[in-house]
Amino acid sequence: MLSVLLPPELRLRFTPGLLIREGPRGVVRLVPGPVRLRLIQTPAGRRIVVDSGLEAVANGPTPSTRLAHLSRRIEGVRTGVRRRLSRVGVGFRATVLPATKETGAVLSLKLGYREERRVALEPLKLAGVEVTPSRLEGRSKGTLIRVEGLSREHVNQVAADLRKLRLPDSYKGKGIQYDREKLILKKGKRE
Repeated sequence: MLSVLLPPELRLRFTPGLLIREGPRGVVRLVPGPVRLRLIQTPAGRRIVVDSGLEAVANGPTPSTRLAHLSRRIEGVRTGVRRRLSRVGVGFRATVLPATKETGAVLSLKLGYREERRVALEPLKLAGVEVTPSRLEGRSKGTLIRVEGLSREHVNQVAADLRKLRLPDSYKGKGIQYDREKLILKKGKRE
């Protein structure tokens, strides 16, 4: 029997074929699949239990994998998931352009190319991900892009897509980096 301890501020609702989680940050729906979930009360608090005696479905996740996904999504509803990206380079800027009828809100990125790169924010907002440029503590110019949402998978995918717009180069590290990313830089010309 596998189980996860639930935080007290989380509300769960079981409907046929659907598990709805409501927390301080929002609501997430999950299709548990062929795994049976139960909610039990223990002295430590409420637990959600997955019966591990079930046979694993061919080409499907095991009950323990489904429980791990469930616990990650519980954390997303409870505290949210954040990812910060640093822009390293002279003149690199990120601004949010106001919404128009044709495009909606757009994130405009100047990354050293001739044209600026634009990312539509409306589809990301529909997927539950919010992208905002922000400032690093103690610096006056916006040097960070903050990606926040309820799902770790969605937040990491959006951060990876933004990073692909200008990958860090291997000599000076200019580009978009994950915050606190350790880059191994190549040596320059040798005398």
